[in-house]
Amino acid sequence: MTTVKNVPAKLYYKQKYNQYKQLLDTKLRQDVSQGFKTN
Repeated sequence: MTTVKNVPAKLYYKQKYNQYKQLLDTKLRQDVSQGFKTN
């Protein structure tokens, strides 16, 4: 794992944010599709 020293802070947080956003998006889609199945 790269340390923050090697990577500019802004870039680092942008990456983390994008990862987190992707994770949330996939989870939301799964929840929604499951909700449609149960209803």
